[in-house]
Amino acid sequence: MRLVFRVAPEPSRTTRRPTRADQHTTNFRPPRCNLLRMPMTQASPRWYQGVDRYCWVVLIVAALGWMFDTMDQNLFTLVRNNSIADLLGPVRGTDAAYVKFIGSWVTAAFLVGWSVGGFVF
Repeated sequence: MRLVFRVAPEPSRTTRRPTRADQHTTNFRPPRCNLLRMPMTQASPRWYQGVDRYCWVVLIVAALGWMFDTMDQNLFTLVRNNSIADLLGPVRGTDAAYVKFIGSWVTAAFLVGWSVGGFVF
């Protein structure tokens, strides 16, 4: 059996040179978190040892995103009763039980919006 290798012809001077955009679209490989980088000589490595810098950056960005995403709900919880009492007006806004009931429904709608947004986006 004989193997034949074909050599690609050299590009002529009229062909377009690849740009950075071509390289990013065709050769993009996302970095991987190498959790098994630790040498096997260590008896019991700590949970954080051997984790790439990229993994730490992803963890920090995700934690910050979650923190800022939930901050609006925490601020809403602080002002919920007063805001709903103002929105309901002087007649219904004075009933504390009704304000609490409407506040719980608004909070539930907030949480449902978060969950739907998490699945859709």
